[in-house]
Amino acid sequence: MKKHAFGALLLCVFLLISLAGCGERAGDYSSRIPDPTDAFYVLDTADVITPETRNHIVSRNDALFAMTGAQVVVACVPSTEGMDIGDYATQMFNKWGIGSAERNNGVLILLSIQDDTYWVLQGKGLEELLPSGTLKQMVDTLLEPHFAAKEYDAGTLALFDAVCAHLASVYNVTLDTWSGAP
Repeated sequence: MKKHAFGALLLCVFLLISLAGCGERAGDYSSRIPDPTDAFYVLDTADVITPETRNHIVSRNDALFAMTGAQVVVACVPSTEGMDIGDYATQMFNKWGIGSAERNNGVLILLSIQDDTYWVLQGKGLEELLPSGTLKQMVDTLLEPHFAAKEYDAGTLALFDAVCAHLASVYNVTLDTWSGAP
């Protein structure tokens, strides 16, 4: 009888230990993904974006979202804490709900400074309007040289502006003339 009780106790302890880490082993790192800021369009916990760039990103997104429902979010984090940056970006994109829910037309520009890497992710609704090949070319020419030189603000601004210009073009809107009215 004592052997069965001891065996059952060991089984319970094993199950509790297994369940304690189950979420992260299964790929659920959502507790590591920060919540959006009040500004929503910019998260800079790495402290690499200037206030001028932050304000530009927010105002340009206000226009873009009002006219198209699209959003281009910039997130600069110190590290993904060992998490694959592609998984981190996907979970952040989904947790934040970037872009119109109906059109799935958001873009996330994610920089992980200490990890020395970045990731750009577009919603499924933009895969034809902003194909991965176009995004890669933008990243290679506009972000990568600045990122390699640790000029994170300049690279982010250049890529952000190019993505916004491309989206404005495919949606046939002019963001520069937006008055603030929908």
